[in-house]
Amino acid sequence: DMFSGNVPGWNSDIDSKLVEVVNRTCDELGKGPEQLILSDIENSLAKLGETNSLVAKQFSGWSTESILYRFLALLALNLRVRRLLPFVDLRYSTPGAVSVVPTYSKHAFATSLASCGCIESSSLGYRIGVLRGLLFTRTKFRFWDELITATTTYTELSADEYENPPDIPTIKINRIRAGEHRLLGLPPQDRLRRSVFGQLMFDANMHQWDPVRLRRSYSHIQDAGQKRCFFVKFVSEGVDDHGGPYRAVFQLAAEEEPAGSLHILVPSPNADGAMQNSDKMMFATHDYGGDEAKMKKNVENIPDDGKSASQEQDGASGNLQCANFFGKLVGIATRHEINVALNLPALVWRPLTGLPVGWKELHEIDSFTTLSLRQIEILSKEEWESSADVWSEVILSKLPPSKITKLGIVTTSDAAAADESIVIPYELRLQCVEYIVEESLKKGSKYLEEFTKGLADVLPVEAFTIFTPTELETLICGEPEIDVELLKRATVYEDVDENAPHVGYFWEALKEMTQEQLAKFINFVCARSRLPSSVDKFPMNFKIQPATSVKEGDDDTALPKSQTCFFSLALPKYSSKDICLAKILYAADNCNTMEDYDEHEAGGFALLNTE
Repeated sequence: DMFSGNVPGWNSDIDSKLVEVVNRTCDELGKGPEQLILSDIENSLAKLGETNSLVAKQFSGWSTESILYRFLALLALNLRVRRLLPFVDLRYSTPGAVSVVPTYSKHAFATSLASCGCIESSSLGYRIGVLRGLLFTRTKFRFWDELITATTTYTELSADEYENPPDIPTIKINRIRAGEHRLLGLPPQDRLRRSVFGQLMFDANMHQWDPVRLRRSYSHIQDAGQKRCFFVKFVSEGVDDHGGPYRAVFQLAAEEEPAGSLHILVPSPNADGAMQNSDKMMFATHDYGGDEAKMKKNVENIPDDGKSASQEQDGASGNLQCANFFGKLVGIATRHEINVALNLPALVWRPLTGLPVGWKELHEIDSFTTLSLRQIEILSKEEWESSADVWSEVILSKLPPSKITKLGIVTTSDAAAADESIVIPYELRLQCVEYIVEESLKKGSKYLEEFTKGLADVLPVEAFTIFTPTELETLICGEPEIDVELLKRATVYEDVDENAPHVGYFWEALKEMTQEQLAKFINFVCARSRLPSSVDKFPMNFKIQPATSVKEGDDDTALPKSQTCFFSLALPKYSSKDICLAKILYAADNCNTMEDYDEHEAGGFALLNTE
């Protein structure tokens, strides 16, 4: 280890834990690591010691002085790497390529790196990838921000700063006809066309946009800093796009629809009663039996003429072209600092960061399979032979025909001709387990590769290799849990006394909400479902304003109003916490359109009575 000589017994794993402490301290204080003073770290270590957690126990054997010396060494390393990163070729692996760690190989990690196209380990990019756990998150994010700026397409402004630039188009979106309950009643192909995802893909033809257009980051003078590559016009909704409608499009097209009505993402096997990770999603796949021609035909089945396709054709689910466009949408959202809540497993995030996957990642999504395979591994020869037909059936149900042939096992037709069941020899069981793990982990690899290609059209994905899987997930998706205290620290009060009773009821109400309810509330006030990790990363402050349109004495019957473009809430003077909670939940649950003014066309509601 680079600095292990300074503190006896110290190692890189403990360094990684110290980096996590520094990262949390930076987020809590809204500072960069170089801005921290030693007392900031001391206070964080003291708080950590009070928790009696496993991380706290790892630091218990060393003095505070020794730990602070280690922090200074890590800080020196980060400052040097930060200056070095712009000159380093980080393309030592292929982001999105699934490489599997062989379960029984003594050289598993080296083998997996070779399979994902890594160059020799002497490269500087590779070494920085190995050190990623010792680099502060803000060191990486600072470099990432520089890359995003460097790869942004220049947008020529209009002579009048209030006019939209000619290179930034306006896309009409009909959210009303794309309601989830309406989409689910349609055949898959029509469902795709009707969805917001499909309107962007086909009506706006965004799946054929040149990547240069996708990498624009224009911010209008009235947009409160929201970057964009197009404007949104919601059909039959009385709202101008100053950021809120733009964010709402990505919440639907890159978050809710892919994991909902379009089934681009589907629940993992653990959703069927597993105790852990039952909420993880994975790419939907169609079983083409390894037939690439059939897989390509699935892409070609989507017509570009705007006409309805036959019900026999697949929609977005298991479609490579849709996986690619999904990646483009997520890339645009990330470039424009719009977090999309994708509950994806490490089986996605590790390949994106150039890391191999193995048993642990399979267990995260399919613990039923891993537990069965572990049982097969530990069987004695006598136990195997006493129920060989049963165990063989379990294995054969999970092995593709190509692997069965490779193992030299008798085929089903041969066994049927001999009137015998297929029995796998005891000596081959571990190799069968190896094949099953590999096939299970690579099941959705084609779709992940297409998703990554879509990302690569918009983002510098080569730089993903400096992030840990958790950091990349945070970069794209934001923090999974909404911290009410963090939101409170990012709040400003406009013509409202922050100590007023109804403001106190508001914060008490938020603290009683579940995470799902909080996500709906955040969506109600800013068209997002997640928040940044620290106050200094908020694109704008949350604003609480008076409900000026409510008549005196009518506050308890009034609903709160929000302006998603400006992250603001007009809060009536509710007389209790319970009333405040009920009104906010009702508004967050039932506000499905955006209305800033009353007079607008009603074309979005056309033909709804015929659906």
